[in-house]
Amino acid sequence: MAIAGIEGLAQGLIQGMALKRQNDRQELLDARDAERFSMDKERFATQQAASAFDLQNAQTNAANA
Repeated sequence: MAIAGIEGLAQGLIQGMALKRQNDRQELLDARDAERFSMDKERFATQQAASAFDLQNAQTNAANA
């Protein structure tokens, strides 16, 4: 009976370690996705600012022509 208890304890420990590894990996993936989303937002904001500048520049050039 004691052997079955030790085996159960060992199995529970292994399952717990596997679950922790899985959770750690998911947290890493979530952090990476959040960082990628933040970078995409910054890139979009920069592109929008560049487009607004180009439009303003084109209007200024048209007014000066």
